[in-house]
Amino acid sequence: MHDPSLQAVRRAAAFESTVLENGLTVRVHTMPGFTGVHAVYGTKFGSIDRAFALDGKRVDLPAGIAHFLEHKMFENEEGDAFTLYARTGASANAYTSFDKTCYIFTASGNVAENLDILLSPGRILRRQPWKRNRASSGRRSSSMTTRRTGG
Repeated sequence: MHDPSLQAVRRAAAFESTVLENGLTVRVHTMPGFTGVHAVYGTKFGSIDRAFALDGKRVDLPAGIAHFLEHKMFENEEGDAFTLYARTGASANAYTSFDKTCYIFTASGNVAENLDILLSPGRILRRQPWKRNRASSGRRSSSMTTRRTGG
């Protein structure tokens, strides 16, 4: 049975996808005629990710660590990512679920500058007084989705 409304939903949900050399999956959903941009950077680290192996040893993390890191990710002596986004006219948000943590911005201009803020957390993390360790929970994967919206 041909359902025109189902076909319309499938067209509206379609996106282009590519995997960059660094493993980042980028998905782009273009909506002709719209001027706003929504971008989401998501990583597969959520509330269930509390144990992993590092150099062959088990590491256990406290409950709430993913949500804590969501808040700490963009803090530095200059302020936080929300301040940086506000300077460009964008709005931002973040959330942690059971299996992922996502950072989001919405903008109608300065898209490249906002993408730089979104994709440059290492620049900010290097300013932190604590040391970062590379670890793998076996679910290490990230993705970014952008969508043009608004009118």
